[in-house]
Amino acid sequence: MTNAADPTYDDVRLSNGRVALRPWRVADAALMAAACADPDIALFCMMPAGYTAAMARDFIADAPRAWGEDGWLHLALTLSGDDQPLGAVGALAVDRSSASAELGYWVMPEHRRRGLARTGVSLVTDWAFETLQLRRLAIGTMVGNLPSRRIARALGYRPEALFRSYRQVGERRTDCVSYSLLREEWQVWRAAGGGAVPSGGAVASGGAAGDRQAMSAAGLSGGSPPDELLLPALAAARTDYPTVTPTLPSAPPPLGDGTIALRPYAEGDIADLVRACNDSETLRWLTALPKPYTDADAREFLAQAASGWETNYDALYCIADAASDRLLGGVGLHGDEAWAGVAEIGYHVAPWARRRGVATAATRLVAHWGIEVLGLARIQVLADARNAASCGVAAKLGFTREGLQRADHGREGDMGDHAVFSLLAGDRRPW
Repeated sequence: MTNAADPTYDDVRLSNGRVALRPWRVADAALMAAACADPDIALFCMMPAGYTAAMARDFIADAPRAWGEDGWLHLALTLSGDDQPLGAVGALAVDRSSASAELGYWVMPEHRRRGLARTGVSLVTDWAFETLQLRRLAIGTMVGNLPSRRIARALGYRPEALFRSYRQVGERRTDCVSYSLLREEWQVWRAAGGGAVPSGGAVASGGAAGDRQAMSAAGLSGGSPPDELLLPALAAARTDYPTVTPTLPSAPPPLGDGTIALRPYAEGDIADLVRACNDSETLRWLTALPKPYTDADAREFLAQAASGWETNYDALYCIADAASDRLLGGVGLHGDEAWAGVAEIGYHVAPWARRRGVATAATRLVAHWGIEVLGLARIQVLADARNAASCGVAAKLGFTREGLQRADHGREGDMGDHAVFSLLAGDRRPW
C-alpha cells in the first residue's frame, strides 16, 4: 500500500529529455499483448501463455488500484515527444514497512540495444529514492538473462544472493540472482556522477575495502568488480535443474514426531501466544509483529491462520508439546509461490521452550512434508543474519546459505540483513 503523500498512478511521469515513463492507457492494450507474446519477454517475465489484448486491458484498467492499494507500479517506456510504448519499467511490490521495492523491466525486440531499459530503470531508481524516500531497491533476474544483469550492474546494483532452482525456464529450472542498491550507495553513486559502480555496504565481501582486496588478489584494478567476486556462489550457478509438479492437498495435515505436534491454532493458545509474541527477542526478529502484541492481534492471527491455506497456501502451524499440548512456538510453510515449486519456512519459539531443539524439529517436519510429500523444488529460510539461533536451525538441517538480502527488514533504527538459505529436492539431507 502506498502512502497518502505518494503521487497517484495517473500522476507518475518521469523523463530525462530522451526517455519518458508514463502510465499505461487502455489504447495500449494491443501493443502490450503483442510485446508479451515475444519469446524472451514471455520467458524471463513468466508471462502466461496466450496473453491477449483483453488480458492487457484488464491489467491496465487495474493499474491505478494496484498502485494505490498494493504498491505495484507498472509504467510504459517511451521516447520523449513520442507516446508510443517501446517497453515497460515498474517498481514492483513497494513495501512501506521496510521502505523497499523490487524493479522489473522489458523492452520490445526491435528497440533493444539502445540503452532504453537502462535509462528507464535509472529514472525509476532516482524517483524511488528521491520521491518515495525508499531505503532499498532490488532487481531479481534469472542468471541466464545477461542483458538484465548488465543493466543492474551498470546502475550500481550489486549481486547479493543466488536463489537456486528458483524459476522454471522451458523444461528445466534455473537459478536466479538478486541485486540490490541501498539509499546511501545511491547517494555516493549520484555524487560521483554515476561513473563507477559503488561497492558500498558491509556485506560478505567486506564492503568497499573487501572489494578492493578481492580485485587486487585477482589481478584486477579499477572499474566494477565481477559478480563472482561479490557473490562467489555465482561461479557455480545452474540452469539445468529438473522440473517439478507440486501436489497441493485441500488442507495441510497435522505433523509430529512424538515429542512435538504441529497442529492448527486454537482458542486455548491465545494467552501463551500473546506472552510469546511480547517477548523482546521475538519482537526484535519478527518485525512484522505489532508492538505490543495484544489479545486482539492474536485473535486476528488465528483467523488468518485458519484460512491461510485456502487463500494463499500458507500452512501456519502451532508447535505444541506432544504430551501437554501447550504452545511452544509457531512454524509456517508459506506457499504463495508453490505453483512455481517454491515455498518459505518461518519459525519462532516461545521463551519457555528455547534451547530444546524445538525450531529444528518443527522445521525438519515441515521441510520433509514440503519436499517429499508436496513435491516442491525449493524451500527457503530467511533469517536475520544477526540471529545466530535462527541461522543455526537452517544450517543444522542442511540448508545452503546463498547470500544476503541487505537491509530488507527491521524496525526504525534497527534494520537488518536477511541471510538466505535453501534446501532443494536434490540436496543431501542430514535427517
